[in-house]
Amino acid sequence: MILRNITMAVLLLSSTVQAQQLTLGHQAFSLKNVTGSIIDFQGEKVLKIERDLKALPFDEQRLESTVDEPTFAKLLNLPFYNGTIEVKMYSQLQNPVPNNFKQAQGFIGVYFRIADNDSAFESIYLRPRVGRAGNQFMRNHTVQYFAYPNNKFETLRKKASGKYEGSAPVALHEWITMRIEVQGNKAEMFINNAPYSTFVVDSLLGTNAMGSIGLYVDIGTIGYFKDLKVTPASNPAYSMVKDWERAKAYTKAYLEAMPEKAYGLKPVKNMRSFAAQMLHLADANYGFTAAATGQQSKVAAGALEKMTNPTKTKVIEQVMASYDFVIHNVQQLTAEQWAQQVQLFGQFTMSREQALQKCFEHQTHHRGQTTVYLRLAGATPPPEQLF
Repeated sequence: MILRNITMAVLLLSSTVQAQQLTLGHQAFSLKNVTGSIIDFQGEKVLKIERDLKALPFDEQRLESTVDEPTFAKLLNLPFYNGTIEVKMYSQLQNPVPNNFKQAQGFIGVYFRIADNDSAFESIYLRPRVGRAGNQFMRNHTVQYFAYPNNKFETLRKKASGKYEGSAPVALHEWITMRIEVQGNKAEMFINNAPYSTFVVDSLLGTNAMGSIGLYVDIGTIGYFKDLKVTPASNPAYSMVKDWERAKAYTKAYLEAMPEKAYGLKPVKNMRSFAAQMLHLADANYGFTAAATGQQSKVAAGALEKMTNPTKTKVIEQVMASYDFVIHNVQQLTAEQWAQQVQLFGQFTMSREQALQKCFEHQTHHRGQTTVYLRLAGATPPPEQLF
């Protein structure tokens, strides 16, 4: 009993630490693998954070797996898709630096599009210690982009050396204003109110379309933050992406609920099978979206429905890929493009937004039809997901 009580106490304490929240002005932050406090610094209230090495240990011999991790103060209640993030930050090295890590560079920056469960996000951060180094090679590593979990800094250096890093005129022990402008698949970083961007990522690698914003530090850094300003872009894509992500999850629930042996089930002889219904839905996702956005479809018209031996695994894979195609291309549309007119299948003239709404209506219709299939197969349809 005593051991059980001790275990419960430890679990409760752990939960409390993970859930710690801080408020700076009107903004609330949740701490993830960092310690933090609101302090007076140089005459102002600021957010101070440091990486929590007890919660997330660091190993210099395993850099790829122990850096570029979820170590941030997450801004609460403000989902971000496109727009502008601006913050003032000040970096200094801990003394002594933990683990005697000689490569500590004052790592500090911004995370964006953080998934609700922190499993995916993107980041642009700085290494201020080398920002004004007398060695150009070192300066070229001042700025870093990465996408968690599959494209961290070490992986990107191997894949495309120099493409996701750059220089910036920054240093330790000074306030740095970082502004990041995110639009679809592109991000630009501006430093200290410069009129032109210092760093560009022309093809973001993240897997999460929308999410939270986080203020980041890593090993050896004491980071101070103030004046965080987030300006979401006014774009219909914001709500449409959320709807498509919800539709993707709902359709996947239908696909998983149907027993594999019933994927060939037809309510009557001249109707599509369950697999064919779902593959037709996927074909249309590609077709509508290609017509609406001008992007080339990844499959020929009607090709998926003609698939031979449509196993449960294959069908789920293809249908989910079609939703990813929609979501990715919706993200790329600017606010101005939404009202542009397109020809849908060479017959109907409408705006891009209307064409994508027709696509959403189509997938809803065909997914709804399969409710009867599930009942006939003795399976229970998933509960409705309106939100």
